[in-house]
Amino acid sequence: MTKVNERIEQLILEQNLNKPLVITIGFDVNDLNHWLIEPIAQKLDITDIEAKKTKLISEAFSNIDKFDDYLMVRPEEFSLLRDAMDVEMIYHTDIVVLKNNLFDKSFPYSNTLSDVDKAYEMLYLSEDIELEGLDKKRVERINIFYGSINFSKNSKKYFITYKEDLWDKYPKYDFYRINGDTKVITVDVPKASINVALDEEETRFLDFELGHDFLEPVNFVVDSVDHVPHKYLERIAVLKMLNPELVVTFSTQSIKREQIKHLNEYRNILKRVWDYDDFRDLNMYANIEKRDKKLIKISQAQIIDDIVNQAENARKNEEYRDIYITASTGAGKSVMFQIPTLYLTEKYVDDKPLILVISPLIGLMNDQVDSMKSKGVNNAETINGNTPPYEKQNILHKVADGSIDMLYLSPETLQARGDIKMLIGNRKIGMLIVDEAHIVTTWGKSFRADYWYLGIYLQKLRKEYQFPIVTFTATAIYGGSEDMYLDARDSLNMIRPIAYFGLVRRNDISMKIRSGLVDEGDKDYRKKKSVLAFNHLKDAFEKKQKSLVYFPTVRLLNEFFRFLEVNYENIANVTGKYYGSLDKEEKDTVLEEFKSGEIRFVLATKAFGMGIDIPDITNVYHYNPTGNVVDYVQEIGRVARDHSLVPKGFGILDYLPRDFNAVQQLQGMSAIKTTQIQGVMKKILDIYRVKGSNRNLVVSADDFKYIFSDNLDDDNNNLDNKVKTVLLMIEKDFSSDRKLGYSPFVARPRSVFGKELIIVSRNTQTVLVRSALKDYFEVITSLKGEGYSTVLSVDLSGIWEKYYKKISFPEFKYKINTLEERKKMDHAKIFELFNFASGIQYTFDEDNDSRLAGYKKVMETYQSFLDSMQREAKQFEVRELGSYIRSSLNVNDEFKARSLAQVLINATFEYQKLKNVKILRERPGASKTLFATVKSGEMFGEFINQIATRLYTPIYSFSKGNNKMRVFHNRNSDNFDEEIITLGIGEAFDQTIGLNFTTLGGYNPQIYVRINSVYPVEQAIKQDKRYRNFILQDVLQKHKIGVVMQKFLFTHKEKDINEYTNWFWNQIEDYFMGRLPIEVEQKLNSKRK
Repeated sequence: MTKVNERIEQLILEQNLNKPLVITIGFDVNDLNHWLIEPIAQKLDITDIEAKKTKLISEAFSNIDKFDDYLMVRPEEFSLLRDAMDVEMIYHTDIVVLKNNLFDKSFPYSNTLSDVDKAYEMLYLSEDIELEGLDKKRVERINIFYGSINFSKNSKKYFITYKEDLWDKYPKYDFYRINGDTKVITVDVPKASINVALDEEETRFLDFELGHDFLEPVNFVVDSVDHVPHKYLERIAVLKMLNPELVVTFSTQSIKREQIKHLNEYRNILKRVWDYDDFRDLNMYANIEKRDKKLIKISQAQIIDDIVNQAENARKNEEYRDIYITASTGAGKSVMFQIPTLYLTEKYVDDKPLILVISPLIGLMNDQVDSMKSKGVNNAETINGNTPPYEKQNILHKVADGSIDMLYLSPETLQARGDIKMLIGNRKIGMLIVDEAHIVTTWGKSFRADYWYLGIYLQKLRKEYQFPIVTFTATAIYGGSEDMYLDARDSLNMIRPIAYFGLVRRNDISMKIRSGLVDEGDKDYRKKKSVLAFNHLKDAFEKKQKSLVYFPTVRLLNEFFRFLEVNYENIANVTGKYYGSLDKEEKDTVLEEFKSGEIRFVLATKAFGMGIDIPDITNVYHYNPTGNVVDYVQEIGRVARDHSLVPKGFGILDYLPRDFNAVQQLQGMSAIKTTQIQGVMKKILDIYRVKGSNRNLVVSADDFKYIFSDNLDDDNNNLDNKVKTVLLMIEKDFSSDRKLGYSPFVARPRSVFGKELIIVSRNTQTVLVRSALKDYFEVITSLKGEGYSTVLSVDLSGIWEKYYKKISFPEFKYKINTLEERKKMDHAKIFELFNFASGIQYTFDEDNDSRLAGYKKVMETYQSFLDSMQREAKQFEVRELGSYIRSSLNVNDEFKARSLAQVLINATFEYQKLKNVKILRERPGASKTLFATVKSGEMFGEFINQIATRLYTPIYSFSKGNNKMRVFHNRNSDNFDEEIITLGIGEAFDQTIGLNFTTLGGYNPQIYVRINSVYPVEQAIKQDKRYRNFILQDVLQKHKIGVVMQKFLFTHKEKDINEYTNWFWNQIEDYFMGRLPIEVEQKLNSKRK
């Protein structure tokens, strides 16, 4: 009898189980017997699944009575059986799970696939490539059995995760019984020669479990004693029980001064380029993992040396680590990655590494490149949205021939290259720098989704290239519920980073926070705020000081500027404005005049930040707080950059109780909602089913347009950005150890596409298919009605590959779409015939008349509600419209009715933007958003009914078949947007109207979606209001913490400015070490209750 059998018999007695079916997870098949279904001998990815299902059912029925006591089944066979039928229909007694608790969610791969290397490549190295033929079938089969496949670079072993949701409802038991987890007591100087990191990257620990003889002592390195993932402590306890001789210690990654091997070479570069004799010492926290404020002085040269050493280790294919650095503004961060670049490119002249620098702002990139060129260093360049195509091509040539060694890019520019060789040629990547790394997850989860996707892209890139990731930021919270270090580290998939955390406290900034002032109504509040802000400017003007004044919104900024112009012209004359949507020339002028002293004050939003260095600002005044605590600390950090000009600066705020309303409104307007996340999942499933359960989907952001309100016209509400953010929220939520450990689907943006749709007349089609490019056209469909006769697909990537490869593919597309450039191309006469098109496919059958009647009913209901609100001059919430829809249209579920209300409101704002009319006005509040009816909903109702009639009685450029209608439009036509709005309503109101639609070659970039498992997505949608997305909850909770913490800071009283300043910076240091004040914790807990 094996130990597994013994443990099962133990469980039967202890739990009073009745002939259980035991799903055995994480065991060697040779240790198991009593099979309900024998392990499948054939490789799973080349098995005829449907035939195997039939055989399994038959085998299960025949084996049920084979053993008297219990039966076993592997996860692989159970997954197939579960997919074929309801297991409980044939097995009426207990079903339980027995798990080998040496493992968490990843288990050793047991040779069940025909070619695991190929499977891994298809799943993770080609996840943005649409699979076809046998490859597609193999991946579909793998996805039936496994959630994911992981690979260890060190041991070259594979590990798999199972779809645990398939047996989630059954009782679970551990194989090994232990008396509690291992206790973590850290040592300062570990003596063990073997060190294993206990972090999110689990493969290193799995290698240790499977490859260590347990005779040598081992030290486990933890990021934080508060957070040890993957059940490591339980698993170490199991290892110690099985191996009593195992000696274990724990340590944190404290830093110390090191010998710097190449110090003289670094000094020579520093002197030659920057004309400094030696490096600066930086104040770093020695043991931040222990929340210890003790400081240690670390030379810039030590950080430079770490970067060089890790880059050289990667170059030699040796084990290397990433590096994470926080250092306050003015610490010389750029020097710390520019010197390693110069050192490495001068050392390896014959095979120079290319250093990539990811930077968030074009101005920041340009400043750094210009600064290097001013010092005689000409091997740095930037490619960004403002780089003209001809200049971009010139830079790419210089990268390829080795003239440029440091390339500054945005994350969007980097990821736009499906093949990195289009960007770097045959160069090796020496390292990748992420500047201002705190925005990887802060901006990444709001208005720059490509920052959040960056880690996925880099993980794929590091399968082919070996290079360290080095991150720099001025501010990052370590530990606690807002842990920015952990967030950025995990998002970027950093490898055991060497971490430096610089001093947060700024002893050169005094805090002047005046609170206790009372505000009355909204009008009086605004007036009081403006008077208080003016009083500050007047005081600073008399003292001849420079002040930077921050506002949370452009609207408030402009209102205050008008207040100055009307009442205090002399102050207005020396005041500039700076915010994101201003022209570059206007922003540059303001900066130049602020630097020179021509203007004394600048009114700014968050856009005035990274990369802007004005050395003599005395005051940062906040009209209102602009965001979270990190934002506030960064913003006041703009003062006293040069102590010879301004020895001490001031952070100033006149705090009123309503000051956070604007921040709350911004959060409410831009925040993603749970209903939208579920709406996206439902749409993915709808497209999956419409396309015949095809697991490879190409979707457009336009497909999801009806789910999101895009009425604000700012970056936070860009449709493409929101869709990408939600898709990654879903993926990361399912993949977390709080849920499945794998994602039911992966979605990867495609920025550049090889094939496009064009609509042509019959004559044009004849010309094209007889032209020199005839092999690159494919007929998609013939069209009926007036207008064009045919839709063709044109293989632009094929044309580029054959005739235009001397220029980049994006430049090739740019030239085709630009009249003057197109005229110069070899195939200009053919290209001028291209009429790029967008199309929509939607349900079209015998129920069309009832659909049109359904549209009328929905729009009459909506119009009736809006008209009643207008008559009563009443504002309303989504909830109220939802209740009205529920009663009027007999919608059973309150949650569903509310989501339908949101769809109508979103559609109204889309219509307003398209037609430049006003029906609804949005009034965001601190806790809820209200809407006011400006004019009758009749106009909008007539519009929707008119477009619905057009869709169901098409006249122009359509094709019909298989209960589907496809209509096509010139890409510049408004018709496409009109139809998206209308069909979005039709799809949402599935009971009243009932249709499905998908876009064909829309305006927005496409997104490739690979479906791994449908079941978890269906379950998440069915949960309705019980559904929780933990990523979204974390974002919202961090916002709440930021508001409560700032209120705590701004309402505290001390007897004078010095004592308050000291208290303030003590609180900030604790906060950045992940510790919240007791008062803040209590406030947050009371809010939760």
